[in-house]
Amino acid sequence: MSDPTLLILGATGDLTLRLLLPGIGSLLSREPGRRLRVIGVGRRDRPRSEFAGLVADALASGGAGAEAIDRIRDQADHHRIDMSDPGELARLLDRYADAERLVLYFALPPEVTRRVCAGLRHVGLGERTHLALEKPFGSDLRSSRDMEELVLGLAPPERIHRIDHFLGMSSVQRLAGCDAASDRPEEIEICFEESLALEGRAGYYDGAGALVDMIQSHLLLVLAELLRPAAAPGSGSAVHEERVRILRALRPWGGDPASASRRGRYTAGSIGGRRIPAYTDETGVDAARGTETLAQITVEVDLPAWAGVPITLRSGKALGAPAQHVALRMPDAEPVLLPLVDGAAEGTHVGAYGAVVGAVLDGRDALGVGSDAVEECWRIIDEVRATWAAGGVEMDEYSAGSGVPETWRPRARGGTRTPTPEGTGT
Repeated sequence: MSDPTLLILGATGDLTLRLLLPGIGSLLSREPGRRLRVIGVGRRDRPRSEFAGLVADALASGGAGAEAIDRIRDQADHHRIDMSDPGELARLLDRYADAERLVLYFALPPEVTRRVCAGLRHVGLGERTHLALEKPFGSDLRSSRDMEELVLGLAPPERIHRIDHFLGMSSVQRLAGCDAASDRPEEIEICFEESLALEGRAGYYDGAGALVDMIQSHLLLVLAELLRPAAAPGSGSAVHEERVRILRALRPWGGDPASASRRGRYTAGSIGGRRIPAYTDETGVDAARGTETLAQITVEVDLPAWAGVPITLRSGKALGAPAQHVALRMPDAEPVLLPLVDGAAEGTHVGAYGAVVGAVLDGRDALGVGSDAVEECWRIIDEVRATWAAGGVEMDEYSAGSGVPETWRPRARGGTRTPTPEGTGT
């Protein structure tokens, strides 16, 4: 039987080369003796030597040592196939059927992932074959349920891994059991604001927007980790049950998505001396879609420990003062800031990918996203999107390089504006 094998579908894409493979490099820097074989799959020919070189460079950028890099480079290979063709998929899987654990890692756009999974329905997957699916999981509640039905027809739940790398971030892992309720905050803010603009990602981003790209996919799970009690075990089904219990108790503040949410879009401006065009003028953007680049929603939790505490989640692009943190605003005290990024942002994300890939390879599921959690996140977001689609919330504008509109900032329950912590950029 050969080494555990990571079969990466979409092996030379941005996600793989910028995050996934460097993340594996960070994993190998901590565990240099870990056995692993990396095989790439794509639509274009890549000579084995060329792909092996890309793998080696990416592993090195993540911190892997020379011995581990050489070992993986020697086994690396790349295959060009039509990933939606069942026959080609079957032949590829047969080739690596001797793997101790065979992980099909879908580093693909959501629609391509769906087509590949549809093709796999006609291929018998071995009992050591696992599926690792990148977010987003569907595009709304209905499509997420359709996707879940599709993948459950391919493998049992314990062999399906939904990847949201935020759960692998050390900063997010520290939130679980931090006992945020011990000194009850008046307000909680979870934000992930970026100075980056569209950066050529129109193909994905214009169909998602800030609400789905960050709040649905990441920040709702950050919220669940923050509120997950310290008594919950650190792994296994109990963690998933706690996350779902919290997410199921969420609703828009006051039960009204219109008053509880905001949306905005950047106009032309400047960031770091670089001119940024208006979002609607960016290449590949369809202005008629009305995609937002800044989104905010305030929710409440229908659980005794958190009743009456507004929790604001916000994310946006092209902002002048980036801020990525959890802020606990305490009565008669300074806010407590819990950073979501340790050091350089890119390093935080790379390390997180190493953590989640290691968990998949080892069969640990606490860093994955359960199907019930996916549904609850879409339930919350779909309600907000329906309100927006009906014209219930106007699209605000902010110039690239400016800050979050003043009127968006969280307010304490009595209506008094809560002061912004120094240096947070909000």
